[in-house]
Amino acid sequence: MQRQAASMKRNLFYQDYLDEQFNELEELQDDDNPNFVEEVVNLFFTDSVRLIRNVDLALIGAKRVKRECSQFQEYCNERNIDG
Repeated sequence: MQRQAASMKRNLFYQDYLDEQFNELEELQDDDNPNFVEEVVNLFFTDSVRLIRNVDLALIGAKRVKRECSQFQEYCNERNIDG
């Protein structure tokens, strides 16, 4: 199992998913905190999902603002006071 984990880690480095910071993170793990790396990676992914969701919501909001501004510009060009 350790050999398989080491192989997976090498592949992730090779594919540039991991870098030297991951090694530094592993160095912080010790007997008092044996799951440190796992916890940090889980936090990263949890935060990433939340942040991506926020970006998606912001894009939806930005598209709506753009649509409303375009409509407003059309009303102005037409001199449509009611619009």
